[in-house]
Amino acid sequence: MSNGVLRDLTIKEVALINLIAAGLTARDIAHTSSAYNSTEAARKAIEHLLRKTGAGHRLQLTAWATAAKTVPGPVRESKALSCAPKIPPRMLEILQGWTDGLATEEIRHGLGTAQDSMDTYIRTLQVHLDVDSPEQAVVVAVLAGLVHVALPGAPLPAALGSAP
Repeated sequence: MSNGVLRDLTIKEVALINLIAAGLTARDIAHTSSAYNSTEAARKAIEHLLRKTGAGHRLQLTAWATAAKTVPGPVRESKALSCAPKIPPRMLEILQGWTDGLATEEIRHGLGTAQDSMDTYIRTLQVHLDVDSPEQAVVVAVLAGLVHVALPGAPLPAALGSAP
């Protein structure tokens, strides 16, 4: 990765980011990757990676890695990348919140919605983006230009960084 703290990642950490972006849990990672011999080892590696990068959670890390081109794309083709998906504003808020480092619960409270409604929004969002996980929804959203990703250590755009 080329921006800020993301440029100092090892090959093993980059591989772990790609597993996270694929939507794998710590348990899934422990079962599919020989680099982690237990769920606990995978969980600790994920926690270390989040601390090292400063990402608030897996979804923000996925957004950063996708924007930095470390995650090359979704694990399977998404129709949302070949034709611009029509995503309702509330679902765009969820995607942008994840990208900005907000936890799903924080986004839910900010939207003033019930847990059942939030779960429905997330499932519907995954259908709209033709993906199987929130992480893959973030990958597709970044690649489709549906969200703005502020990479850590990246300079502000001139319009935002200049004084009036």
